[in-house]
Amino acid sequence: FYCINGGTIGGNTGSCTCTSCNAGYGGASCQTSGACSASTDSSKDGSDGNFYCINGGTIGGTSGACVCTSCNAGYEGDNCQTASSCTTSTDTSKDGSDGTFYCINGGTIGGTSGACTCTSCDTGYEGDNCQTASLCTASTDSSKDGSDGTFYCINGGTVGGTTGSCTCTSCNAGYEGDNCQTASSCTASTDNSRDGSDGSFYCINGGTVGGTTGSCVCTSCDTGYEGVSCQAEILCSTNQRVKDNACISCPAGTTNTDGGDDASGIDTACDDIICGVNEYVSGNECKACPPGTTNADGGDIASGDDTACDKTLCAADEHVISNACIACDGNSNLAGDDASGGDTVCDGDLCASNQRVEDNACVACAPGTTNDAGDDALRGDTECDVTYCVVDQRVQDNECVTCPAGTSNADGGDDASGEDTSCSATKCGVDEYVSSNACAACAGGSKNADGGDDASGDDTTCACAANERVVSNACVACAEGETSAAGNPVPGPDTACAAGEASPLPPSSNVETDPPPPPPPPPPPPPPTSVEGLVSDAAAKTSAAEASRDALLGDISDEKTKAKAKLLADAVIAGVKVKKLAMALTAESEDAACDEAFSKMRLDASLGACDAATARRRRRLVATASYDVTVMVSLVTVNETTLAAALENLAAEGVAATETETDPTEALRAIPGVDSMLVESFAEDAADAAAAEAECKAEFTPLVKLEKVEVASGEENEDVLFEAKSKSYRFIEGEWKERGLGPIKLLKHKETGKIRLLMRREKTLKVCANFHVKPGTKIEEHAGSEKARVMVVVDCSDGDVRPTMVNMCCKFGSAEKAELFQSEFEKAMEHMKQFEGEESEAKKEGDEAADALADDLAAKADTKEEEEKKEEA
Repeated sequence: FYCINGGTIGGNTGSCTCTSCNAGYGGASCQTSGACSASTDSSKDGSDGNFYCINGGTIGGTSGACVCTSCNAGYEGDNCQTASSCTTSTDTSKDGSDGTFYCINGGTIGGTSGACTCTSCDTGYEGDNCQTASLCTASTDSSKDGSDGTFYCINGGTVGGTTGSCTCTSCNAGYEGDNCQTASSCTASTDNSRDGSDGSFYCINGGTVGGTTGSCVCTSCDTGYEGVSCQAEILCSTNQRVKDNACISCPAGTTNTDGGDDASGIDTACDDIICGVNEYVSGNECKACPPGTTNADGGDIASGDDTACDKTLCAADEHVISNACIACDGNSNLAGDDASGGDTVCDGDLCASNQRVEDNACVACAPGTTNDAGDDALRGDTECDVTYCVVDQRVQDNECVTCPAGTSNADGGDDASGEDTSCSATKCGVDEYVSSNACAACAGGSKNADGGDDASGDDTTCACAANERVVSNACVACAEGETSAAGNPVPGPDTACAAGEASPLPPSSNVETDPPPPPPPPPPPPPPTSVEGLVSDAAAKTSAAEASRDALLGDISDEKTKAKAKLLADAVIAGVKVKKLAMALTAESEDAACDEAFSKMRLDASLGACDAATARRRRRLVATASYDVTVMVSLVTVNETTLAAALENLAAEGVAATETETDPTEALRAIPGVDSMLVESFAEDAADAAAAEAECKAEFTPLVKLEKVEVASGEENEDVLFEAKSKSYRFIEGEWKERGLGPIKLLKHKETGKIRLLMRREKTLKVCANFHVKPGTKIEEHAGSEKARVMVVVDCSDGDVRPTMVNMCCKFGSAEKAELFQSEFEKAMEHMKQFEGEESEAKKEGDEAADALADDLAAKADTKEEEEKKEEA
């Protein structure tokens, strides 16, 4: 029997065994290797199952084949005997014992576990783990700061220290610091060669050393010296002088143009500044004279007090334009206009209208002569022009007056400066007669075969032929079998034919073919015999006068002149005088002066007429002028209380006004462009109207004294929202027809709150417009006048059973009044919206009541018709 791994043979043949096998083996023939076990004996190699792991580890394997696993970090091999190559670590505690190693300052890891090293350390470091800073070495590279062991000493010096802590010692004189970078403070030296490059410096003329090496300076030099090393004498600059060895500025108004005064020497002085021609001193400076002034001599000393230039005064017949004296062009001017002021004009000493120049004074023109305003009293004498009367005028008291009614002056040209003249009587032609001193054509078939009636005398008539009678101032043939003598007067009372044989008809008359004569005009009304008759007569004559007035105004094209003429004409019709308020105002234009006058009076411009003319004065500014303003007001539109208030308002504004009274007829005659014949005709009609109106107002002692009875106007319970004078029209049969002239009002009922429009004629107070304001009514400006407003309304001013829809126009005295009316009317429409529901209900009730009334009337008519038929049967 063979025991493989030692052992002692035992047993019997066929069952031999091995015992006491070599350590680490077992089995019948010691053939089985046992598991290895750890040993602390470094000589155990596992042959007997005991194994030593040199550097830690766990025993594994079987006898003869033992191994170590899980060796200590950094080791490997069967029994952990081999040290591993070192690896880099960022852990500063790694010392290589486990194969990981930390190089402190860069470098490459080398060696094996337990013997790790660092090679290629960062520049300036060495040692096993680059831990040792090398000694610093000098460098000429100024960027080297010692972080890599090389160091630059800026200003000389010896490099010392180790990497990261390099220093310079033994720096060049005057420098210090780790790399000799800091210049030391300069120190004084008595060696005049010391320029501060080594920190020592020599001040030539006293002074205190300051600064640092390379930049040394001297301060507080001896008086009169300056410079880095007090080497330079001080020389003053331009416009400076020396005082107490210092350079100071020249006093105001003086100069030192050359400069260069030596401050180390004695005190010096500056020179006075002398102003030139047309210059003056202001704040010790020479300045050019203002426009319009001069300083012909010049020589003012700028260091002294302020001076002034002399004003330039213009010579005679010169005026100021842009501060220069310019020769007048046309008018004269007195000497003395100040060229330093505003522009002036050559307006001389101008005479007013109808004045002339005599011995350099304005005197009135002789009677019968005229002259336009503007003669210059500063020039030679002037003459007035003779006034020559126009056609149909004569001379009376050196004035041209219209020929009396029924006379004429066909040639005209009478010299108003001479003796009184007369007009010739007007002779009427054939078939004309005299009516109110005018020739009128015979009417209604009447004749005046001879003609020649004197129009300046009494009224005459025409006459009917034989066998004709007068019917309503027309000649009518007598009926068959009737006769009448020739000569029945026309105009005249109606006449009758007498029974008898008819006279033959005139040859020119044909009963069968001639058309009947035109309807005669209505006979004149009988003289009034009652108060009602007087009122009716006054109204008729007033209406005639207004028609005559409108004919007179029709020839005036200028609206402003027409308004003035109407104001005067209305005053003539009313028989009142016109008040004139004269004042002086400053404004930019004539219109602006008039606007200013009405504004200061606090009076509506539509209530008066204004004239403005440039006032005579010495000179004026170009932008504004002084105007003589005259405002005319009539007592027809402005009562005494309102006039007094206007005067008080002017006084409060500081305006002095003069009040005078004038005859409106004479003022009307003086308006340029007014037909004199129309004026005279109007004056007669207006006189008749005024007389009739005065007769209406005459006081009579009553035979029976009646108690005064209060008559309600229907307006007592209403508040006035708007009131103005207006003329109303209705559009009828393709044209606007006048309804009346008078106050138009918007009235609000105090209890119901409803608003109506009411207008009455100003003299008779008859209602000519009356309706509730209806929301949605279209009111707009008339296409032909900004003073008028048109609208379609349902009016009930004529007393109709049912209101009538009409196209209505209201014309006011000004566009502003019209705008105000429209604004207030639109406000009233907005207010009346709250009553729309009530009106609809009221309309429904009214319609029902009207239908019931109509049915009742129809039933009565049917009944009456049946009764009439029965009676006929």
